[in-house]
Amino acid sequence: MGFFLLGGAAISFIVWLLVGRWCLFFLQAIWQRGCSSHEEAEAKWVRISGLVRVAFWLPWWGIAFWFAGGRNFYYDAKIDHLCAVDGGIKVYETVKLPEDRFDKWGNINVHSEEYAKPTDEYFYRATDKHYQTGNPAIIRSVTQMIRRADGNLLGESIRYQRRGGNFALWIPTSYSCPPIKGLNLEAAIFKRDMK
Repeated sequence: MGFFLLGGAAISFIVWLLVGRWCLFFLQAIWQRGCSSHEEAEAKWVRISGLVRVAFWLPWWGIAFWFAGGRNFYYDAKIDHLCAVDGGIKVYETVKLPEDRFDKWGNINVHSEEYAKPTDEYFYRATDKHYQTGNPAIIRSVTQMIRRADGNLLGESIRYQRRGGNFALWIPTSYSCPPIKGLNLEAAIFKRDMK
């Protein structure tokens, strides 16, 4: 992306030297024909040449801003909106488990659907939906906790993220909502039975 911007700047400068300057000289010659004095033509030309330069350079700076970081602000705001609509943890049913099912950190051992044994009571299913591929990529990640006995959905966590889209390809950035620290689906569903 950096090479694109530098190359674009070089091309824009060359185009300005070859074409833009000749266009300005041509416009100046036409402008002087309708004026009664040289001073009047020069005063009018100062105003019009500034507008021509702004019209030439403004699109370039707009494109440079968009690729240098403006689009990240746009997509991050889009992710915040999607997250506000349906992001976070949704618990449909809590499950009380005996104390011996929890490890010393308070976690239980739940495997993904593909690695779960037929004897496992619970498993989780993780899916990613790509809203946009490329650079940047927009992804919706859903993790669902399921009880094997009846196939009931106990809860789910929904997360949105942007990957890439930054100025330099060799230093990719990302943004996600909600923060992964706050997404502990197991802790939200499985509670200790204090009997």
